[in-house]
Amino acid sequence: MNLEKLIEGYLALNKNFNTLYIFPSINYKDKSTDYLYQLYKEILLKQEKIKIIPLNVLSHPKIFFKKLFNSRFILHYHWFEFQGIKSFVGILWRFFWILLYRILGGKIVWTIHNQYPHNKKYIKINRFLQCSMAKLSQRLHVHCNTAIDIISDYLKINKDKFFVYTHPDFEVKLMDKISARRSLNIDFDIPCFSDNDILFLMYGNIAKYKGIKEIIKIFNEQRLNKKLIIAGSVKKGNRKYLDEINSMIEDTNKIFIINKFFNDDETSVLFNAVDFVIFNFDEILSSGSVILALNYERKIIIPKIGCLSELKSDKIIALEKENYLNDLSEYLKSLNENK
Repeated sequence: MNLEKLIEGYLALNKNFNTLYIFPSINYKDKSTDYLYQLYKEILLKQEKIKIIPLNVLSHPKIFFKKLFNSRFILHYHWFEFQGIKSFVGILWRFFWILLYRILGGKIVWTIHNQYPHNKKYIKINRFLQCSMAKLSQRLHVHCNTAIDIISDYLKINKDKFFVYTHPDFEVKLMDKISARRSLNIDFDIPCFSDNDILFLMYGNIAKYKGIKEIIKIFNEQRLNKKLIIAGSVKKGNRKYLDEINSMIEDTNKIFIINKFFNDDETSVLFNAVDFVIFNFDEILSSGSVILALNYERKIIIPKIGCLSELKSDKIIALEKENYLNDLSEYLKSLNENK
């Protein structure tokens, strides 16, 4: 990562800047796979002159009152959306204080991670709030040039406001595949795999937008040497979806669901044990899980959408979105022929 480019962007907004307020907070417990820690890691470790202060929902008034007496800080915001009534109240509260801070001349950088909320609810209200946030912000950060085209059109914002700073890499712990598969058996009570098993992973929150049901259908039709692990905690509002995917599993020795949050060590076991990681996003702008899989040097299968379409690696099997499932099925069949 080019740290200087990020810092130069801050200094261009406020040449006296020495403090960065960020939302949400950094997850120091599992910092190896935390986006915010990896984004700011070089500042946290090497830039003693720059202080990073995280905000939570209740501490948002701080930026307004601090601005009354101190002008040497910038607000860098992430994930500005809501997915339910409770989070709607929360986002209105946050926006109120951001607006007051901006009225006082406060400087804002907003990182746009998603075009839509993943649950595709309240899209019109979210779009209105996102447009308002984009207008308040002096700079809009995205992870690729494709995202500029998508978001500038969607929010009707001039492209001059955007800048690209690529998604940070994650810290990984590489280990022997055989040892990792043995740990899967011991730690997660999954049957041992043979050397002939081709092991696939779908990683991250279990939610409808991940397209898990469609992948299960394909694996139900595949030969037994292909096995699939679906690993992640159920995203709020997707309990029924979990029940649906459980009911689809025809062979419990071929498809395994691990419904839990994975810490850094457990994540390491998962990625080191598998051969492929599959992503079947219905819509996505950028994905930390895809970057994580690449950092673990796994082969990944992705649709050509959003920032995923710009990724370059010999580990990537990128398929056209329009025919993704058919092409995926054919690719999996070809693995039998090549084995």
